[in-house]
Amino acid sequence: MRSSFVVLAAVLVLAFAASSEAVRTKRVHSKQSLDLLDANPSFLFERFERDHGKSYGTVEERARRFDIFRSNVEKARALNARSGSSATFGVTKFMDWTEQEFSEKVLMRKQHGAQVPRREGGFKLRGAIEDAPSSWDWRDHGAVTSVKNQGTVGTCWAFSAVGNIEGQLALVDGTLESLSVEQVTDCDGGSFPNNRTGDCQVFGGWPFLAYEYVINAGGIGERARRSPPDTA
Repeated sequence: MRSSFVVLAAVLVLAFAASSEAVRTKRVHSKQSLDLLDANPSFLFERFERDHGKSYGTVEERARRFDIFRSNVEKARALNARSGSSATFGVTKFMDWTEQEFSEKVLMRKQHGAQVPRREGGFKLRGAIEDAPSSWDWRDHGAVTSVKNQGTVGTCWAFSAVGNIEGQLALVDGTLESLSVEQVTDCDGGSFPNNRTGDCQVFGGWPFLAYEYVINAGGIGERARRSPPDTA
């Protein structure tokens, strides 16, 4: 029974993708983190080290990381001061990294765009757009699981697909649970030969192929309770 619900969710997720995009919620750091931006840089850096378990091998390396950290704090302050911005910036675990380090360790190389196969039918809007609320947060409606951390591996395609399925499943039967990103990452070998794209485990992939995998597999399991979400 569970598998049938999950398969249904996988099918529905394609139809709901456009509407889900419209209600994407902004991510706001804690007020405490924002208040700390005005603290003494040395004090702020020491707290940053404690909070994120940072340790540097030499005095010189710590001094270099402090300079990077201080520069990033100034960037965060400047971004918060911009008028008309809905985003809010605070201290994160990446504050002692340069932009180049972040790009090399977290971001993925550019890939060819996948050619999503066209399907008959599609999503049909019901109701009037003007009746839609000015804002909508799916967390307030029990359709979003806890935040996961993929680390530095290229599994965003699997996390996004599974997260969407989790939300659709919650809307179908009212059950919100974390499903197995590991299963999709390890087992989905789907490919789209038209332009030689495919799902390549920790080296990147495409959500639409992940949905195809879940449908063909007959469902998806729950996440292993003792397995970290960023390993597979």
